[in-house]
Amino acid sequence: LEVEHLPAEHQAEAIELALKKLEPLAAPAEPWKYLALELIGILAYKKNDFPKATDTFLQLAQDPDVPEGMRSRAQLMTQTLASQTVH
Repeated sequence: LEVEHLPAEHQAEAIELALKKLEPLAAPAEPWKYLALELIGILAYKKNDFPKATDTFLQLAQDPDVPEGMRSRAQLMTQTLASQTVH
């Protein structure tokens, strides 16, 4: 989701709207749950909600059913977020 092209006052609103639409898709029984979780993690990162982003990517990184490519991206994001909190 690209929000950088939006005026600053609308970016947060667009992210919140996207999160509200994604949350139901991230439910355990939903077929799109992994993709929805990855997008939720990205949006949390974009809005500087690093604890939520970390939790979301960690959940993806530790789930053995997550597709390998997505799990690798989640692990990378988890490492990136961990290094940012150290500084």
